[in-house]
Amino acid sequence: MFSPDGLSTFCSGDAEKGYRLIYNIEIYLRFMLRWELVGEFGHQWKTMLGDAHADAKRLLEEEQALRLIDADERNILSYTLLTQIKSTMISDKVWPLFKDQWPPQDMFLADFKTFNHVRHKAAHFRRLTARDMGVVERFETIVTDMTSHYRKQRRNTGIVTLAEPRGIPETMKPLLTEWAKDCEAEDSRWVSIGLRRMSKYLILDAQLRHGAFSPSAIGHLVDTSKTDALFLGLDATRGALRAYIPVGLEEKQVKLVIPALRSFQKVEEELYPEDMKDEIFDFVVPLEVELPMEFKL
Repeated sequence: MFSPDGLSTFCSGDAEKGYRLIYNIEIYLRFMLRWELVGEFGHQWKTMLGDAHADAKRLLEEEQALRLIDADERNILSYTLLTQIKSTMISDKVWPLFKDQWPPQDMFLADFKTFNHVRHKAAHFRRLTARDMGVVERFETIVTDMTSHYRKQRRNTGIVTLAEPRGIPETMKPLLTEWAKDCEAEDSRWVSIGLRRMSKYLILDAQLRHGAFSPSAIGHLVDTSKTDALFLGLDATRGALRAYIPVGLEEKQVKLVIPALRSFQKVEEELYPEDMKDEIFDFVVPLEVELPMEFKL
């Protein structure tokens, strides 16, 4: 705890390792839950959070009112408690999305309860023992094993074409056909688009002909389409975009989302560069990361 040179080092190796592992597990569970909710419920995914959504909005508003710290304005799930994530997972409408991969609910809840007690110790800066670390590592193994099926989903991803549009929702075909046709023009902003189908998502890959994406492009996309019911993979410098669009997305949102993706902001298209925000969004990953991700450290 105290080093010979008089410096205080209260954070032991187990505490540092345990906190990092707990942090990664909790962030991953939020991401995984969002993936499943958006895929199943589309634009209505937040309604599945129940009272947790109202609680999260209240906490966000309290942070915004402080004006002294950066509120995580775009990521409502970051304000949910781990117990609320658990309650959402085991709710009647949501548990069917997990029950075929996760342990029986009573077993999951027993392991979760023990893990959450250790999480409380870490959150309140209490010492983590070797026994505590065993609890965390056991829960890590559960999450790792129960999300390994995402690898199979990625392997089973299949290319779909507009010429034989099986797998492409009817609501999306006209807008995607128009976009693909536009790519043939030499002055088009896009070189090409490609389409793949994976489980409950249509994957759209698009490449800019020239230029890079603006840091404010994602915020503009969400504000324009009036939804965050999608996932994005980005290489902003190369102008490469991958959108994971839920196939069950309501037609009203489809008519907003696809045009918003098509007009994804380039750097030179910013109206007010001085007001540009480099915001963080929890549904955005680097382009090289293929979704859905299994838990793996």
